[in-house]
Amino acid sequence: MLFNIQQELNRIVKEIDICDLVFCVDIKEYSKVRGMINCDQKIYKAIVNRRQLFSTNNRVRFLRRYIKLSLTSKESHEKFFKGGRLFEPGYLSPKDKRICDSENVYGAINVLIDIPVLSNFAGRFIFLPESHEQLGEIESKLLDITLCLKRWLESIPLACYKRLNPLIDYRIVGGVSCQVLNMLANGADRSEVASSMRLTERGVDYHISSLKHSLNAKNLAHLVFVGANYRLIAS
Repeated sequence: MLFNIQQELNRIVKEIDICDLVFCVDIKEYSKVRGMINCDQKIYKAIVNRRQLFSTNNRVRFLRRYIKLSLTSKESHEKFFKGGRLFEPGYLSPKDKRICDSENVYGAINVLIDIPVLSNFAGRFIFLPESHEQLGEIESKLLDITLCLKRWLESIPLACYKRLNPLIDYRIVGGVSCQVLNMLANGADRSEVASSMRLTERGVDYHISSLKHSLNAKNLAHLVFVGANYRLIAS
């Protein structure tokens, strides 16, 4: 039976009695994202266009609306990846406040929790309280909530995490490039990869070059090593 992230998220939120939230698996450090996507506009688009986002009560829609308006600079990207309070009413523009009021959202607390089996990734939880009191309650119980969510992250099967890989969700690594990398990691040479995937050898070289650039790899051996660290290679 497949592990259903959406159902499990609804269950854990109900179990620990917290407000609505949005969850995704993300790259831990902004500096690594910046190294892979060295362009503010591309980082903005990558965040906005993520598909592997899960939420209670369809809060993904609200988060996308907020991101489109507010995460438009390098500073806002850094703040988003760092965590903490994303916003609170006293510091919102009139347009942002209208969005929050229309969705009954008072503030947002952005928390990153380490995933032991994925050293470069973390679980990102964005809590969306409906009132000042609810926001204060979350912050006062944040340690206990974090421990519960950490145990939940540990219960997610590794195979499920592979489907949630943020490098693929951000489109840092494309599906074809990922297949090329896996074949190379399993010992295929360029001509074998080309034949199996119906590419030219020049096409295979293009994907290798693109992967090296995206993952900051020095050579093919280093590329396979980095790819394995980012869980791009099937075990």
